[in-house]
Amino acid sequence: MNCLVVAATAIEIKPFLEQLGNDSLSSKIPATDVLISGIGLTATTYSLSGQLRIKQPDLVIQAGVGGCFDPKIPLGTVLAVKQEAIADQSVIELNQLRTLFDLQLVPQDQYPYQKGWLLNKSEVLKKTRLKKVKGISVNEITTSRQKVRFTRKHFNPSLNQWKVPPCIMFA
Repeated sequence: MNCLVVAATAIEIKPFLEQLGNDSLSSKIPATDVLISGIGLTATTYSLSGQLRIKQPDLVIQAGVGGCFDPKIPLGTVLAVKQEAIADQSVIELNQLRTLFDLQLVPQDQYPYQKGWLLNKSEVLKKTRLKKVKGISVNEITTSRQKVRFTRKHFNPSLNQWKVPPCIMFA
């Protein structure tokens, strides 16, 4: 089995990278490639699509740091994303968040979306014992309480990050 671990920055997976070089573990883990994609959806899409043209892994793992909307999930928890939305493809209008799907600019079931979500259909997701959550990806950082409130209300996500959709779409 060949595995590709994708992270926006090396610092996000530093402990993993240190263990990956440990000879005593090399027989216990599958052949693993690492892709440091850069920050954001565009950088991840570009880097990942280039890597996948070179080599097709059996498993892609998107690893890194993300924000959490669920106060019940402790800091540092490893999660599995079961579905993801690109939350900043939206507008705040009439005191609510409206997505491209809400505005009927894109059909909500147009490939690769299902009801406006990107679904993780990996067989590994079915087998993992990790907590499975809904996530959102954005290309911006915000401290706006209003925008966070609108995002929570519209998507009800557990996780916020900058890079999952490309991994769901390509892998």
